[in-house]
Amino acid sequence: MSTTHQVVAGQTSVYDIDLKDDGVTPSGTLGGTVELIIKNSAGTQLAFTGDVSIQDATNWRVRLSPDAGDFVEGIYRGRVKVTDSGGKIAYFPSAAWDVWIIHAEA
Repeated sequence: MSTTHQVVAGQTSVYDIDLKDDGVTPSGTLGGTVELIIKNSAGTQLAFTGDVSIQDATNWRVRLSPDAGDFVEGIYRGRVKVTDSGGKIAYFPSAAWDVWIIHAEA
């Protein structure tokens, strides 16, 4: 199940994402490293230079702290990549990509 995220180009305030597995919070505790994978319509991955961190491990909440150039006006697709301490990788969502709509500042 995908989510539509709407932010404004140039946003640098934090943005939290609750990771879901089939629409529900996964069991266990979120651990390891997290990163945002965001791609344009051609499938080219965009650089996200801000920080991505675990905000609330129990509730599987991830926090984006974007840099000024991370969100550029347009429509993108994205997902969060989680790599656990053993090197195992999971993606959220694992089915359809989330939609990211980046609105113009003015």
